[in-house]
Amino acid sequence: TWTRHDRMISITNRRSLGWFGIRVSVTTNCGVVLWVWTAKLGESQILKKLKSRLTNKLLKTEYPKLNFKKRKERLVKANIEMMEDIDIITRNDPEGLIIIAGDHGPYLTKNCTNTGGIYDISDISRLDIQDRFGTFLAIKWPSENFPKYDDITVLQDIFPSVFAYIFEDKKLLDAKVVPMTRNKTCASAVVVSNGVIIGGINDGEPLFVGETAK
Repeated sequence: TWTRHDRMISITNRRSLGWFGIRVSVTTNCGVVLWVWTAKLGESQILKKLKSRLTNKLLKTEYPKLNFKKRKERLVKANIEMMEDIDIITRNDPEGLIIIAGDHGPYLTKNCTNTGGIYDISDISRLDIQDRFGTFLAIKWPSENFPKYDDITVLQDIFPSVFAYIFEDKKLLDAKVVPMTRNKTCASAVVVSNGVIIGGINDGEPLFVGETAK
């Protein structure tokens, strides 16, 4: 059974430059764990050098245009690699547990990168925050008894949830982290705590429309 978490954020949100693929296979007492890091959608090394020379004004105008084409190409590549990996795992281990997760959002608004030092906190909207901290998460559970363990608030809750499921021990859910974002340069010092925006245009409001502020 696949579950998809549509309103998911990563509280750390660390970006890296360049892209590469990694496949690591580890044998444990619970079976084989395959970790795949595929076609990152970050900036190329050329763009990295160019970005370092751009003024703040250009970062608001030209950089997004330069970055879009590369991101589009890598999105296509990443989707192909991901589907191939899922197919291989499913064919070889139909009962395998599969996690598909992004590590941050697409960075499509404003300057297409961190806004700290470029945009004032008063310029940051709900969409800017979702665009940077929001992330994709889907899990294929091997059996139907997963709902009581599928208690995921932020991306970093994945492993407490998965281990609680594997060992059938809900106490492992106590390892869940405090759901508060930690990267203050990402969105000009705007923070998300327990699903509520702190700072910016939508200060005090839920990150996702339709949810009640806690």
